[in-house]
Amino acid sequence: AVLEAVNAAYNSGILLVAAGGNTDGGSVQYPAAYDSVIAVAAIDQAGQRASFSPIDSRIEVAAPGVDIYSTVQGGYNISTGTSMAAPHVTGVAALIFSTDFADVNLDGLRDNEDVREIIRNSAFDAGSPGKDDVYGYGIVDASKALPPDLTLLTLIRTKGSPTGDMQEVTLSNGKYSINIHNVNLAEVHMKVYENGVLQKSISRDFEFNKKKNDITFDIEINDASVAFIPYGKKGSIAHIEIKKS
Repeated sequence: AVLEAVNAAYNSGILLVAAGGNTDGGSVQYPAAYDSVIAVAAIDQAGQRASFSPIDSRIEVAAPGVDIYSTVQGGYNISTGTSMAAPHVTGVAALIFSTDFADVNLDGLRDNEDVREIIRNSAFDAGSPGKDDVYGYGIVDASKALPPDLTLLTLIRTKGSPTGDMQEVTLSNGKYSINIHNVNLAEVHMKVYENGVLQKSISRDFEFNKKKNDITFDIEINDASVAFIPYGKKGSIAHIEIKKS
């Protein structure tokens, strides 16, 4: 019954991602072991296989799974496991779905099979060359999975100084369209640095309220580092899309 449900979901266009299981080098657990599900292994901070992660030919990709700051009931905490690795892959899949991704398999459709192929093709090939039983096709890489002219960031207030939650990106010469989709941050400050010097004329501070949660604007950059700093209550977030014009 579970296999039928999983296959029906996949055939309807849903991409399925599951933790491979904390089997200490054993087999991948179900439902990750089904062919229609992306089975995810875990790596540690050094990019090596986490000791609890499976070793199995059904592993498709790997992602960070040790000491991950994540949501728990009632707030946030640090957790470890392949169940921490799988959301990284799900997040990359969601990013790809949000873009004008290519029909990779040339079947005339842009669907979950294309997104799955993009995740595989863009993964960093760790371990033995090609697909292996430890990392699968490799370590998932969001930056390689997205179109080269598109950058997506998520700002999250955790704790301490807002600068500790800063997200920074380097942009080459050109014009960019930036969209800030605020969920519940109070403010987002954008600082632009060219050759290490703050460019006050194009740096901006944005304040949000219930009626103002989306801001889109254009800027022209000359090989700059752009930093986004979130302000607000712990757990508040905003999403940023940067697209080269």
